[in-house]
Amino acid sequence: MNAAADQVAAKTIALQECSRAFLNPPHVFLRDYIGIDPTEAAFTFADHAFNWIGVTHMIFSLVFAIGYCIVAEIFPKIKFWQGIGAGIIANICVHYITFPALGLTPPVAEWPLYEHISELVGHIFWFWTIEVIRRDLRNRITREPDAEVPLDQPFR
Repeated sequence: MNAAADQVAAKTIALQECSRAFLNPPHVFLRDYIGIDPTEAAFTFADHAFNWIGVTHMIFSLVFAIGYCIVAEIFPKIKFWQGIGAGIIANICVHYITFPALGLTPPVAEWPLYEHISELVGHIFWFWTIEVIRRDLRNRITREPDAEVPLDQPFR
């Protein structure tokens, strides 16, 4: 067995033993909707093992980040609290409403407390980071502040 295969085997065992696996929407999505066993779904690239659950989560994250950036240009109020408000809204809409409705997670009342804290804090930092990067890239590309900031304002 090579190093990459050992890495995949270790991740598979860790995933099977992880108490969060049953709450992991990419895990459930791959298993129930696509028909792939997430504990065995891995690939290697450049002698590094990658698990499809992580790849699925990253794709969802990128889609939501790009969507947020587009919506922020059209509806700037979504940027309240430097994106933190959008993170809280996304957490509620996705993890508390959509995922349980689709059967991707157990009912919210059955989640352990650490899961609620983890998701809330994770979404707050995730959207705040997206907003900081979005604003920086927008300012670098356009050389102007956000559209709702008046150009004649002395302090931007």
